Amino acid sequence: GQTNEPPPPPPFPHIVGIDFGSQKIVVSLASPDVRIPVIVRNDISDLQTPNIIAFNAEQRLIGENAKGRASVHPECSVSQVSCLLGQTNDYIKSLKPPLNFEDGHIKVPYCDKESSFRPVQIAAMIFKRLGKYVDHSNDTQDETTPVRHCSITAPSGSTPQQRAEIVNAAQIAGFNVVSIVSEHVAVATLYGLKRSVADAPTPTATTTTSVSTTTPPPDNNTPPEETQRNVVFVDMGHTHFSASLASFEKGKVTIQAECNTLIGGSNFDSYIYDYACDIIKQKYDFDVNKSARYVVRLQAAAEKAKNNLSTLKETDLTYATPDQDIKIPISRAQFESWVQPLISKIKALLDTFITKIDKTITIHQVEVIGGGTRIPIVSSIIESVFGMALSHGLDSTLSVGIGAAAYGAAITTGYTSYVVEDKTKTTDEGVFGFSQEALEQFIKIENELTAIDDLVERRAKLRNDLESFVYATKSHLIEAKFADCFDEKSKEELGKELQSYALWLEDSADHTTSVEEYTQKLATAKETATKIAPKLFERLDEIEKEKARAKAEAATAAPTATNKKSKPKTNQQKLEAAASKKEHGNKLFVDLDYYNAIRRYTQALELLKSMFDEKPEQKEESNKLKVQCYLNIAGCLLKEKAYQKVIENCKLALEIEPDNAKALFRRGQAYYEIKEYELAREDLTRADIAMPNNKQIVQLLNNTKKQISIIQEKEKKMYSKMFS
Repeated sequence: GQTNEPPPPPPFPHIVGIDFGSQKIVVSLASPDVRIPVIVRNDISDLQTPNIIAFNAEQRLIGENAKGRASVHPECSVSQVSCLLGQTNDYIKSLKPPLNFEDGHIKVPYCDKESSFRPVQIAAMIFKRLGKYVDHSNDTQDETTPVRHCSITAPSGSTPQQRAEIVNAAQIAGFNVVSIVSEHVAVATLYGLKRSVADAPTPTATTTTSVSTTTPPPDNNTPPEETQRNVVFVDMGHTHFSASLASFEKGKVTIQAECNTLIGGSNFDSYIYDYACDIIKQKYDFDVNKSARYVVRLQAAAEKAKNNLSTLKETDLTYATPDQDIKIPISRAQFESWVQPLISKIKALLDTFITKIDKTITIHQVEVIGGGTRIPIVSSIIESVFGMALSHGLDSTLSVGIGAAAYGAAITTGYTSYVVEDKTKTTDEGVFGFSQEALEQFIKIENELTAIDDLVERRAKLRNDLESFVYATKSHLIEAKFADCFDEKSKEELGKELQSYALWLEDSADHTTSVEEYTQKLATAKETATKIAPKLFERLDEIEKEKARAKAEAATAAPTATNKKSKPKTNQQKLEAAASKKEHGNKLFVDLDYYNAIRRYTQALELLKSMFDEKPEQKEESNKLKVQCYLNIAGCLLKEKAYQKVIENCKLALEIEPDNAKALFRRGQAYYEIKEYELAREDLTRADIAMPNNKQIVQLLNNTKKQISIIQEKEKKMYSKMFS
């Protein structure tokens, strides 16, 4: 068996922090050269990753890529994976939508067969992908070996078995777990580190290095620090509620008290879900619970309605059945009356918590985090119990993940002398988790599955490389700067050759095309094109060499007052900086660096969103740039197969330009890929009207109509058998 508390390892150069939340995952990285751990973005440059995995005929999909498939095929997906670890069989069988769970294994259709995995293996698959995010992070690019030393959060009140299985899952994925830290301890560690970092001690003989070698000197105008500051942290996430009291002194935090319960945002969602479910059954004679697909959609709609009611006094829950679109009005007053049982439990828990606090301790601040604390009635009850205004000084969604890395660094690395004492911690006596033999078997299986994923990703990259080569070369045929690279005969010959490869790509879109075939096609395409138009590729080679020289010169140039860019302040400066970011993103897209392209487009959007009091012409230019950035992000995400994110970004573009053909087409592509054919047809029809006779739009629209006809024919045959 494995214990959940591994022995403290020697100092490490980096510590990965992982907030393995029930709904979202946050990854951070602690390094000697940064004061506060930094967030590690995922493969589509998001700060958070949905805790969900989906399976298809050839690979495993994680996070955003999994959400699209899960909405259409929930039987092929597993969500809230952290909630499955260390749980009883009865608990797992009670989940909604139900999992195909038997004899401790979750069964899913994968690689054209039914496969069985233990929950710890499912969690390990996600941890494995998180490791890739760390590898791709700019902060670990210079590392010779993968950064795999990590500190992982566990919910307050988690059992020894749950903590042990978190460790096991990370070990299967190749991580060395230096600590399992309670969420409230992680948050308190971050709060204390932020508070004391300006006064970080100078390195001594017993401290290898301070939190930062660039710590500024103390400000003589800073008021004297309190000898002790007592802060209550209240956190309500998707499935848990907790409160803790931490006392802060210079260079140290002490966790004095803690309480927790299994109440979270999902419990509040369930009241809206049940109400909507009853309305839909009574008024529309439709049973949502008869299909996992309909359950997942109503759960998402209920959560969205709850979030809306945090800022609005009333909202509509929107839901689509196969026959009609439904709107159910819900008011905040209704919602608050339904959730009174939950509020009563939270109040009772907090009242008991206060009685446990030493009467000599004065509470100076109540800090709230977690999405659930945004619910007005929840924040009101917290405020009333403690009798003071709530503070929102920490990031509500990222603090636990950053705190996990901060805690791991504090107890292992030696480059911070920050001390954390947890008086609420209990020792796990006994042996928990899986045996070493079982872990070795799980690791072997995971490595085999990773090899399959790598093969699929390699094939997808080769296909993208071939597509990019074909379509980039086709565009060069009509660019004026390359006009002298070929005559009319070679231009026509190259055009025909490229078109033949484009048609081959259309015919080989399924997963039966091998890596070898794509490799051969790409090599042949480049060889043939170079023979037909050698001057074009000589010119392109010169351009690439010039880019490399310019990049090398920029990297070696010493920073000076003249080349150091100042932060844009005026609206015009922000517009120019945003346009520059967008152009940089375009270059990265051409280079197939979709991750960094998304980052540049996102940076451009952040600049545009920070503008205010724009002149009409500035507003017009800003909107134009926003649409371009949203569509370019959608283009990158299509390559990454993150279809739900494609839909979201196209929606944002369409809010600015409702009839933008490119936005409608790309959203239609995403809907088609997740098999939402009716929605795809609607968008593609509108795109066809906005941009008539476009071959790509027409072709995809025809394919969509064919798929709808196939489904209708199947349903017709099914119903004829039912009533014959």
